[in-house]
Amino acid sequence: MNKLAATLFLLTAPLVCPAQDEAPATPITRPSGTMRWTLTFRDSPPFPQAGNNPYQVASIDISRSDQISRELVTFRNGEKQEYWRSGNTLFGFDAATKRLNVLAEDPISPPYSYSSPGFYGLDQVQLSHDQGVAEFDGARCLYFKGVRKAGVTGSFDSEVVNSAPSGYEAWFDWKTGLPKAYRENGRTLLYTFFPLPEEPGLPSEVRDAWERHVANLKAMGLAP
Repeated sequence: MNKLAATLFLLTAPLVCPAQDEAPATPITRPSGTMRWTLTFRDSPPFPQAGNNPYQVASIDISRSDQISRELVTFRNGEKQEYWRSGNTLFGFDAATKRLNVLAEDPISPPYSYSSPGFYGLDQVQLSHDQGVAEFDGARCLYFKGVRKAGVTGSFDSEVVNSAPSGYEAWFDWKTGLPKAYRENGRTLLYTFFPLPEEPGLPSEVRDAWERHVANLKAMGLAP
């Protein structure tokens, strides 16, 4: 699998409810407004073919506002790739050609809902899978454990199509209601949230290329 395919898989969950026997300090919440979080992959066992695939994703750092988001992907070989979102369009920027590389456009699904890129696995969490309160890495969490829905495309190994049910676990922070971790097939994805003092903005070169892209779409009748 090449670098672009690995990244597109990871970048391209209805809400769950708390345990019934004890009320959490904060209900389960979706991140909203200006926010930053990091997705870090903790592998046990390691990814298949990790030794000969340098473009396994190690982490994704996301800074978002309601209008613009920046996604910094770090690969296991240390290389980094920066992507941007404006509305529902995901794109990269080629500094050599000063052009955008549009990777995905989804005019229907809002970015960063639990069923969208940025929150891998959380769309699998269901109310009936509520297991009460548990700790994860020393933090008190709402804990969910169940079986992934059959027929869901993708897994942590993006070359696999998950056509059969498999188990999952998910933890949500007790105090904030935000996701803490998601585990599937022995591989864990960690969610870490940070304060973001100011909204992310497009660098001037990227903004100019984005405006040219939008103007071209309007000229072709493909954008309002």
